[in-house]
Amino acid sequence: MIATDRRYIHISTVKGLADDLLEGLDALASNGGMAGYGPSSLSPCDPVTLASLDETLALALSQVRMMRNTRSPINALPPEVLTTIFEMLAGPRALPSTDSRDNSSTTGNPMEWIPVTHVCRYWRNTALGYPFMWNPIVFKPSDMRSECNLPYECLRRSVGAPLDVQVKCDPGGTRTHVWEKLSARCGRIRKCHLMDLTDLENLSYFNQEAPLLESLCIQISPDVVDERELTGDFTMPSELPLLFAGHTPSLRFLTLNYFHTFSTNQFVGLTHLHLSDIYTPSGDVAHIIALLELNPGLEEFTLTSGDISDLEVDSLPISPVGEDTLIPMPMLRRLSLVHCHASIIQQLVSRLVLSNPHLAMKCHTWWPSEWSIATIVPPKTAARIHPLQDVVKLQIAYDTAEVYTVSRSSAAHFRFENDIDTADDIVPSLRTLLSFHGLQELWLSGIELHSADFWQNVFGAIVGVKKMVLGLSPTAPENWLLALTPTELHGKPYPAPSLEELHIYPPYPQCHEALVNLVESRANDGHRLWLLKIMCKRDAYDSRLLGAYDAVKSSMAEFVDHIVLDTFSCPPIVGIPEECRSFV
Repeated sequence: MIATDRRYIHISTVKGLADDLLEGLDALASNGGMAGYGPSSLSPCDPVTLASLDETLALALSQVRMMRNTRSPINALPPEVLTTIFEMLAGPRALPSTDSRDNSSTTGNPMEWIPVTHVCRYWRNTALGYPFMWNPIVFKPSDMRSECNLPYECLRRSVGAPLDVQVKCDPGGTRTHVWEKLSARCGRIRKCHLMDLTDLENLSYFNQEAPLLESLCIQISPDVVDERELTGDFTMPSELPLLFAGHTPSLRFLTLNYFHTFSTNQFVGLTHLHLSDIYTPSGDVAHIIALLELNPGLEEFTLTSGDISDLEVDSLPISPVGEDTLIPMPMLRRLSLVHCHASIIQQLVSRLVLSNPHLAMKCHTWWPSEWSIATIVPPKTAARIHPLQDVVKLQIAYDTAEVYTVSRSSAAHFRFENDIDTADDIVPSLRTLLSFHGLQELWLSGIELHSADFWQNVFGAIVGVKKMVLGLSPTAPENWLLALTPTELHGKPYPAPSLEELHIYPPYPQCHEALVNLVESRANDGHRLWLLKIMCKRDAYDSRLLGAYDAVKSSMAEFVDHIVLDTFSCPPIVGIPEECRSFV
């Protein structure tokens, strides 16, 4: 062995030793070295020596490469900076969708960033030794059979880091050791999503405090519900057991389904609440109201109700609402009530005072469908939904049975269960819900107009409307135009006196004469249109249509400032504010 002082060794010295070693190996390989040391005269112990030499050289080569890689700029970064870059490279690794029917989501898999460990040893050691890189942890039925699988490895390597966990339960029963491992780590759980739960007894493992818990989702398996329906046992789990020893100070997101009540848990400080099929057999929603009272800072509330159609409407409790029982929710900006019994909507909405100017409200397919909006949301209740008092846009589309209302920064969407071909019984109902005095845009489509007099009264009542979009019905489309044409009104108010823009689609030939008469009559009465836009389907745009348009345009040129021919591929929808669009 060559004696060297490690304190003063230089890279050139190591390079010289490597050259000497290579020269010696060449001599051995060529059988040109000292006599008696050729390949044919190797002793039985020499293969062991060669294997040891190979290991030593491999280790030396690894150290040389590590030294070379360390000199690169990226490897000069501290591990803290490098792991931050890795996290940015992997992107936000949120837990997969909490919708058990959605199997398309592939996010939330640590395997997404594993390729960075194949670049160099420094990257590998940095990534594998960083506990925060092992989130989220997703247990699937196929991953629970062996503790050598990825989720268990993630748990082992994530020591000390907050945990984002999703367990998609096995229909045959999830292994006990999965719950035991999670139970021992309750204090580190930040997000906990339990999907397709088949046995509520498994929730008893979550009996330790969870000070870091921010998001909790518990969804019972649809198979359990289907099985109970087949056996005639329609009872759902009655009570959500006490979770995390009642200590979840950081909880902000809560999603539950198929529980009658959850009063044993004092969930406080929530910002997002999503409840599905949460009801008592009597239809009482006192437990939901109690939860809302505990969370006045709620920003999003979604309720999807279950099928309690076997109950009589009159049997559902309707408690009188006093000023002392109202729940102010100034932060609520998303309210969704989908497939709910009309009485449940009535009970909940009557208790809320909503004042967020960016409120987006969605009310879909209530039943019984014959309940009118005025019954579900009477005027006194509507007055407490302040954004509805500032509606500037209204769309009624009865081909899809939808009603959109849009304020300057908020929106509401109502959808009826059954298509309705006349709005005679709905517009008065809407007028109890909405304040029409500020209405500036009105969109109507898919409605069979049976009474021009009725709509003439409606148009006369909305004196501030400046833009109107009419989706003409193939049955007597000229009736719509007659309703906007000034005639012998017999004391009725002038139809839409402030109207400046009129958009109509599609341009049925039988309504051309009525359209010309409308424009001319309004101009003669001093209510001249600024813009008339005629919209036709894109696939119907041909020379014949252009010829008809030119004839109509020449007839109205002196009575309207601008006439435009435009196309559409699908019926237009009233403009929704950007912050409300994805929700409504």
